[in-house]
Formats: sequence, C-alpha cells, structure tokens
Amino acid sequence: MVVLISGIQPDHHQPLDALDAIAHLRSAGRVFAHTPDAIAAARGHLHRAGIVVSGQYSP
Repeated sequence: MVVLISGIQPDHHQPLDALDAIAHLRSAGRVFAHTPDAIAAARGHLHRAGIVVSGQYSP
C-alpha cells in the first residue's frame, strides 16, 4: 500500500507536524500541493510496479 497526501490546508500543517503524522510521507516525497500531482505519482507508481501499462489510464 502506498499513501499519498494532497491539498493539505495551511492551517492543518502545524497539527499534522505536531503529531508527526506526515513527516515520513513528506521525506519520501509523498505529500503534494495539488491532487492532480498526487494522481500522477500514483499512476507512475502503478506503472513502475508493473500493475498498469502505459496508456491504460486516460485523463
């Protein structure tokens, strides 16, 4: 399972950081400002894992 986070509101950063809830995800490059970027990363992960072939998803 891969967890990606996108669109965190500015006022949510401090509580999430205080709980250490996203530090690992951030260091692993799995926190995105915009959902389309997270979706692209998810599709890339599926492709690299051999689960989805190129072109199988259309935007």
